[in-house]
This record gives sequence, structure tokens and C-alpha cells, in this order.
Amino acid sequence: MTGDVHRFIAPALLALVSCSRPTVEAQPAIVAASSSEPSLATAVPPPSSAKPVPANTTWSGMYVSTPGSLFVHDGGEWKGVHFRGDDAAVALGEGQLSLTVDSGTNLVRGVGGGPIGDVVLAGAVTDGHVTFTVLRKDPRDRGLTGTGWGRVEGDLLRGTIRLSQGDAHIIREARFTLAKNTG
Repeated sequence: MTGDVHRFIAPALLALVSCSRPTVEAQPAIVAASSSEPSLATAVPPPSSAKPVPANTTWSGMYVSTPGSLFVHDGGEWKGVHFRGDDAAVALGEGQLSLTVDSGTNLVRGVGGGPIGDVVLAGAVTDGHVTFTVLRKDPRDRGLTGTGWGRVEGDLLRGTIRLSQGDAHIIREARFTLAKNTG
């Protein structure tokens, strides 16, 4: 029975002791309030003088999808391998893209439509370069997926998307130009 009592009392005492101590964050406020020096709260500028958070940036425009290519190193075990993709007129032509850059995190989210199908984009901006992954809006449709990259050039975002079907029978390259939305 003594072992059972210790098993229940020890955690209860630990909880009681840890709850009765002020946290590290609360200690400076207690010290400042008890001294004759000004408190830390007066050193913080009022919220009205805080800088406004910049708005997210949205870019929208068009892409043009063309047949893509695949390079296989000609040597060793790859010698003699040739890509025989499908030249069907699938996923060729113009479509639309829209990207939004979160100003706080530099993360990119977007959507696209047109010949490559309905896609969602997820990526990031680093030093004026955008990189993103192209995923299917409906993953079950077996459409094109891939990656994209672009560069900010003033109020334009230009770049390339490389896409393929899961079995690599269709490979596409899409060049895009997006304009910064100003409204």
C-alpha cells in the first residue's frame, strides 16, 4: 500500500510545486513593478507606431505549354536507351496561372488551369527567385505534375515549368509570364 501512495503523491507534489513558481517570462514584470525604475511596458512603443505588415503579393498571367524533352546520359548502362514519348496533342497550348506570395513567410501558393489541367502550386521565394511544385487539384486524374521556377523582373515574374505524366509518356515544358496585381 505504501508504494501505491507514493505513486500518486509524488506526481501531485511535483505539479503543485511547479504551478506555484512564477514563470521566467513573468519574473521581469514582478521585479520591475516592485522597483522604483520604470517598468518594461513603458519602453515598448505603442501599437500605433508599429510598422504595417506588407500585403501579400499576387501574380497572374499565362503559360504556353510545348513538347518537352528528356536527356539520358549516353554511357555505361544507359548506352543505347532512347526516350519514346507520346507525341499526342495532349497538354499543349495556353493556360492561366496565379501565384500568391505570403509576405511574412515567403511561401508561394497558387493555381493553374488550361491544357495542363487543374493544378495547385506550392513553393517559396528566395532572393527574387520562385520555386514551386505543381500538383494535381484532383490527384486521381493521373494528369501532369512537375516543378517550376521563375525570376522576378520588376513587375513581371517569368519562368519555366517542367511537367510529365507519372509514366513519362507525355513530357511538357511551359514558359510563363505573370504580372504583379496592383489592386
